[in-house]
Amino acid sequence: MAIVTVQQDFQIVLPEKVRKTFHEGDEIVITRNADGHFVLLTPQQFQDMLNESFGIWADRTDIPADGVAFVNEIRRGYLVNEDR
Repeated sequence: MAIVTVQQDFQIVLPEKVRKTFHEGDEIVITRNADGHFVLLTPQQFQDMLNESFGIWADRTDIPADGVAFVNEIRRGYLVNEDR
């Protein structure tokens, strides 16, 4: 774990042990994991994570071919009445 201070103009200085992972001028993707923790990734690391999940439903016979209709069916149970 490392603690950083948000400085003027919302800049942060990466701790020494984190700097070894990146180089000056690198782009960094900042995302949050399921636990709400911020995660720093290179764009390639982020793309690799996305690629791992690609096609995970491809061979499922229990899911209709029309993915949009399937997702809409799933979401139907989660709609919230905004009048409440």
